[in-house]
Amino acid sequence: MSLPVPNLDDRDFAALLTAARDKIKASGGSWTDLSVHDPGIVLLEAFAYLTEVMIYRLNRLPEKAYVSFLNMLGVSRHPPSAASTLITFRRTGSETGDAIAIPAGTRVAAAGGADPEPVVFTTEAGQIPAGAAEVTVRAHHYELVEGS
Repeated sequence: MSLPVPNLDDRDFAALLTAARDKIKASGGSWTDLSVHDPGIVLLEAFAYLTEVMIYRLNRLPEKAYVSFLNMLGVSRHPPSAASTLITFRRTGSETGDAIAIPAGTRVAAAGGADPEPVVFTTEAGQIPAGAAEVTVRAHHYELVEGS
């Protein structure tokens, strides 16, 4: 599975040109003709186009270069691991009677989201003690493989 690669810079031609025009207006100089036929604006458009092409190429760096940049910044990737979560089991009703065992390997499905297949978590052993209303148990998401 590859890293999700974000856009390093999402400016386009129009945004670059607008930023340049705003800088010209903010400088308060004698440049007042900002129409498309002005030679200075023609140069701005040429540089905005070249910068947009450079940004396009920058955003398409191969994953190896992206990982190298992350390494230069001191960012380390974690090794793959199974997803885990805490699941709280509660008694129904207000009765807090005997202890209820939650055996290891109890499968709990988490439906919802964009994926039509539910995510199935497998619990560690737990027990709702007598007199208690709930217990929190750690569960892991992984595929069970039958051994021979």
